[in-house]
Amino acid sequence: PAPVAGPTITGPAATTVVQQLLADPVVDRHSRVVRILRLREMVGDARLEAACARALRYDDLAYATIKRILAQGLEATDGETAPTTVAPVAPPRPERAALDRPHDVAHLALAWPGLPADHPDRYALSVANQIFGGGLSSRLFQEIREERGLAYSVFSAVSAYSDAGSLVTYAGTSPERSAEVVAIMRRVAADLAERGVTPREREVAVGYLDGAAQLSLEDTGSVMARLGNHVCARGTVIPIAEQLGRLRAVTVDDIDRVAAQHLAGDPVLCVVGPLDDIGL
Repeated sequence: PAPVAGPTITGPAATTVVQQLLADPVVDRHSRVVRILRLREMVGDARLEAACARALRYDDLAYATIKRILAQGLEATDGETAPTTVAPVAPPRPERAALDRPHDVAHLALAWPGLPADHPDRYALSVANQIFGGGLSSRLFQEIREERGLAYSVFSAVSAYSDAGSLVTYAGTSPERSAEVVAIMRRVAADLAERGVTPREREVAVGYLDGAAQLSLEDTGSVMARLGNHVCARGTVIPIAEQLGRLRAVTVDDIDRVAAQHLAGDPVLCVVGPLDDIGL
């Protein structure tokens, strides 16, 4: 292959990437090499070298792969810390978001700020969410569906990203019962924040999450999804034994504390459906 013109090679990993790309006598990868090496102008020698090392580790030397590693801050090697991301300054939070649609069902959600993926309280928040609306024995499911029959689908869920997170509860109900369902969701959240949980609720929730995590390891797709989620959000994979240990260590006091921190505030109300009939 012809020698590479333009940007110079920066380190041993980058050198290996270039050598492997140019070693193919059939496919001309000269332009790919030049694009990879020009990434140093944006990120510097050290980050490009680390990204090339990670690409070599996973045997994927595509330009798009190396660029994505850099864009997501995944170039840190074992034992190192990926570059810190800073959440953008959020615009003023609306109290309500509504979308008028001629549906027979009103889709209702209440959203509170959550936690980033690497926050130490994330396990306590997961347990609090399980008690709040995460399963068939949860407070929301029991009161809204089992006791009152107001919704077929009702649940809550946490989402965690590299620098932010959310806790959202959802219910689908008839438009004329929307105000009642939202009022119950608010009341259950406020009660959880004010009064906390019982030891029995903590035991059931931790047991469910523990068992679900272990059962997920029996499915290849779930295992790969877990690994990908950890790498994308944290830059490393937490061993399952460590993850379960942290979950089992969550106490009632931990749950009460995070519930008070995250559910005591006013949530954002999101509504999709026939707004004139919903009346919120």
